[in-house]
Amino acid sequence: MNDLLAQLLRDADAASVIPELRNDLAGAVRRRRARQVRVRIVAASTLALLIIAAMWIPTRQRSGRIAIAPLPSLAGLDIDAQVHELTAQKLATVHPASSRFSDSTSALEQRDRAALILVYEADRYLRDARPTDAIASYQRAIDLFPTSHWADVARKRLKQIQSVSEIS
Repeated sequence: MNDLLAQLLRDADAASVIPELRNDLAGAVRRRRARQVRVRIVAASTLALLIIAAMWIPTRQRSGRIAIAPLPSLAGLDIDAQVHELTAQKLATVHPASSRFSDSTSALEQRDRAALILVYEADRYLRDARPTDAIASYQRAIDLFPTSHWADVARKRLKQIQSVSEIS
């Protein structure tokens, strides 16, 4: 059986072709590796150029050039300041501040608004379960604006608070 196997192996060896060995096998491997590196470099460079072009082309199509905001100069800031000052002077001559509060009706309206704010603040304190702050705010409205309508409202609400505290 050994003879048969040995004969088969000899026949297979005789039928096979021995590959030719190159004299410069190491050089061929180096050249192939260098070619792979060059292909990768070219591919990476092409990709980078495509990305840059993709980012640059839309900006060129929109405006024709990239606009950069100029930095403000001292002269420009001075001109802006002068324009604002002249505008304020013109507005002051058209609407003088002294005429806004000169008549007594506007003073009464302001007094009522201030009293209303104090009463509103006290109401908010009551909603937030802060009765001591509410009582203080109602009392402040009564002390500062005793003749206003909102002082009367504050007095009524103080009486309501006192009646509720006596019940409980």
